[in-house]
Amino acid sequence: MLQEYERGRTPNPDVSCNREIKFGELIEWCYRNGGLGKDRAVAGAGGGEGEGWDYLATGHYANVERDPRTGIAKLLRAKDSNKDQTYYLSTLSEKVLRHVLFPLAQYDKPTVKRMALAVSNTTTTSTSSTSSSSSSSSTTEDELTSLRNAALKKESMGICFVGQRRRFGDFLKEYLDPLPGPVRVNGLDGLVIGTHKGLFQYTVGQASGIIHKHNKWVVLRTDLTSNTLIVVDGTQNDRLFSPGLIAEDWHWIAGSPPTRLLQRLASTNTNANSTTTTTASQDESEYPFTAQIRHRQVPQPCTIEPIWDTTTTMTMALKDISSAQLFRVRFKDLQRAIAPGQQLVLYDKDECLGGAVIKSSLIRPEYAHEYDNQNQDMA
Repeated sequence: MLQEYERGRTPNPDVSCNREIKFGELIEWCYRNGGLGKDRAVAGAGGGEGEGWDYLATGHYANVERDPRTGIAKLLRAKDSNKDQTYYLSTLSEKVLRHVLFPLAQYDKPTVKRMALAVSNTTTTSTSSTSSSSSSSSTTEDELTSLRNAALKKESMGICFVGQRRRFGDFLKEYLDPLPGPVRVNGLDGLVIGTHKGLFQYTVGQASGIIHKHNKWVVLRTDLTSNTLIVVDGTQNDRLFSPGLIAEDWHWIAGSPPTRLLQRLASTNTNANSTTTTTASQDESEYPFTAQIRHRQVPQPCTIEPIWDTTTTMTMALKDISSAQLFRVRFKDLQRAIAPGQQLVLYDKDECLGGAVIKSSLIRPEYAHEYDNQNQDMA
């Protein structure tokens, strides 16, 4: 995470935590300690056969659907679209999902809290009416109290290892040395209006904190090479909007790109020279997937295609698409503040197909002159 901030990007630690800790180390612990059924090799752990538990259940708002014939698992959105957490689970593997249960999949959070309160209150009353001094009753009381407190507790935000009482910027400064540099307007040749306090403290689309002529200066991007923070005037400045992005480090839940994407690429290749007039229904099919660039964002219709070098033919690409390192995602509508380092998550209706790290946003031609000529990802 710290390395990503050093690179001038804004990572999403919740995604990594789920993949590496909750559904990585914890799953491995379950395998090592005699659990999760007979499929001990799912996560590469050793161990012989034996009795154990079949599933790991967590309180995430998500859903898993298993094929009754093959057992293959799919990750689906939860009923509560406001709390849906598939965005944060998008880099899990299908083999792990086979052994996971999400009991809250069909409930919204207010209902869950009401159920928790009802259970704790009813059971506490029942337990209190029965005189018992056993240690098991005492434990039950403690558990019910914890359940009730959890139901009444306000939601917590932030990163667990940072804590609630520390600003995240202060946490980063304990590990990274702030290197001040110029703040420019619009591009690298723009007017210098101030000095930033270290690029790792700024995120695309957020207020920069720069005071100049009473304008609201918003972060457009960072340039690591020149240690420059580039800002624009206004939260809805046109330069903040991009038609798409380049994404890298893909994690496909099924282990490889979905069949529908392969079919889409094959269809595109077949119809590349077609001059057929586009109809309204065809226009809808132009965006067969949806994607999110942040949690709780309304799913955005999009297309996706692998980026190959100039020596790769379409035939070669279709045969070995899983080896593609970069994919270009184009949205139906312009997207505001696409932040490098954040997570891009791809969906086919309610099914989460996988996720990747945003490498860069696509540069609109009218603003190309404000960028360095090197490494431009043009729209």
